[in-house]
Parts: sequence; structure tokens; C-alpha cells
Amino acid sequence: MNTSFQDSIDEYIDELQQLLRESGDLTKRSTFLIQQGVLATRHSRYAEACALLEESVSLFRRLSNPSELGWALR
Repeated sequence: MNTSFQDSIDEYIDELQQLLRESGDLTKRSTFLIQQGVLATRHSRYAEACALLEESVSLFRRLSNPSELGWALR
């Protein structure tokens, strides 16, 4: 993948993460973290994936959302 293209994607993801943090919508933020974790796993970035998924698990526990929590734990 082209480095400048990857940099653009990374900037977009960072901006989206910031918007989700500012929105206060923990469900959307947690779901996005899961999606990022899955993507990191597919690219063999396991430490990053683990950190993202652990953050998602923590947020879903705060929300007391067992079905979404199960998805994050999976």
C-alpha cells in the first residue's frame, strides 16, 4: 500500500476516533474500537488489536451491554 495513502487513512481514523470521543457515544466508540481491533488482527498487529479490544471491553462493561460485550470478547 502506498505510504501517503496509508497516512491519509491513519489521519482519517484518528479524526474519527476524536469525534467519537467528543460525541460521548460510548456504544459507537466501542463498536469502532472492535472494528479497528479486527482490522489490526487481519494485519498481524496483535498487540495493537489487543489494546483496542480491551478498551472496547472496558467501555461495554461500563455500559452494562452484555450482547456487545460478548462481541468484543469474542
